Amino acid sequence: MLERLTCPLNVPPGCGYCSVPALYGPSRSRNPEAIIEEIKDMIRYGVTRIVLSASDILDYGRDVLVEPAPLTDPKHPPPNIEWLRKLFNGIFNIDEVSKNEVHVFLENTKASLVNETTAKLLGEYFKGSPIHIGCETGSINHAILIGRPSTPKDVIEATKLLRKYGLKPYVYFIHGLPGQNIETVKKTLEVMDILGKYVEKFTVYKFTPIPGTAFEKYPSPPSAKVDRLSRAIVEEARKMNMKFKKQLIGKTVTAVIVNPYAKNTEYNVAYTLPHGPVILVKNARRYYGFKALVKISNVISDRLVMGEVLKVLSNVRLRALKRK
Repeated sequence: MLERLTCPLNVPPGCGYCSVPALYGPSRSRNPEAIIEEIKDMIRYGVTRIVLSASDILDYGRDVLVEPAPLTDPKHPPPNIEWLRKLFNGIFNIDEVSKNEVHVFLENTKASLVNETTAKLLGEYFKGSPIHIGCETGSINHAILIGRPSTPKDVIEATKLLRKYGLKPYVYFIHGLPGQNIETVKKTLEVMDILGKYVEKFTVYKFTPIPGTAFEKYPSPPSAKVDRLSRAIVEEARKMNMKFKKQLIGKTVTAVIVNPYAKNTEYNVAYTLPHGPVILVKNARRYYGFKALVKISNVISDRLVMGEVLKVLSNVRLRALKRK
């Protein structure tokens, strides 16, 4: 804690734009048995998609290695493989999970903790799962200035490893960050081009000066529609995401059909299992709550695709109501 009280340029522990340290404090790991029981309860209520949400799944159990001190160093100690494997074994020994009736996904990890061992471990249990990893900027100097614990090169190497072991990396970038300039954007576009060979999707956020962060007093940047540098990042991500989505046309996926699409109720939203794009299915109201085979027919945007029901597989909603 004493060594991590401040990062470069007096940025508090964690990245300068991130509110997690201020809101939640250092990472603390819940007991594996408690997590497993919670997942079982969710399954009893009919949940079929479960995400292990955390700022970094590889932080799980690291706090145990430094107790009673708080966990604040993003690199040391290394991941607690024993705790991770205990949690994953417990989850995948749940009957519905082992039968692929319920799908469990990862949310986030940081490049600073991804290595051959950890990537292989995640791939062993979560092959095919999306996993989000932050890059934020393609400039090494910019990454240091904003307090990043890893460089763009680290992110590239981590993404390669995660892909090697069967995961599907989503990479975050942020436009409008303090210090953004022509050079940082140029570097960011170069890194995005390299990452395009390994990632499933790019997610771009606008920088927001959040209270409690090192950058809380910075002005909110203009939108990407106004700022040409930010627009370059957003448009590159959109272009590459469209390219990724077009590769899905003609493919058949398993999906759960849920509520009507808010912007056009002629369509229902469908969520791909075990992982994939959000699908809009026309005239599918009668399939609400059903698991079905859906053929992807078109790309609507970099976020949405269109599909049609080929075959109904099961009534997920009815099963949930029976369990209640």
